[in-house]
Amino acid sequence: MGKIKVIFLVPYPLKEAPSQRFRFEQYFDVLEVSQIDYRVSSFIDEKTWKILYKPGYYFQKILGILLGF
Repeated sequence: MGKIKVIFLVPYPLKEAPSQRFRFEQYFDVLEVSQIDYRVSSFIDEKTWKILYKPGYYFQKILGILLGF
């Protein structure tokens, strides 16, 4: 039997949103100990996340969201 591989498709960058940390980020150590390979792919990158709730930056926000798709 091969190694188990898991991909997490998430809306926010790692360690940024409390809802993600509560739901699955807290279990990464357990996955590693269990020798389960995992990868995280977030919809919003860190650059977009840093400006998302700031006023202005309209072009960068639109571009960041479009790149997420």
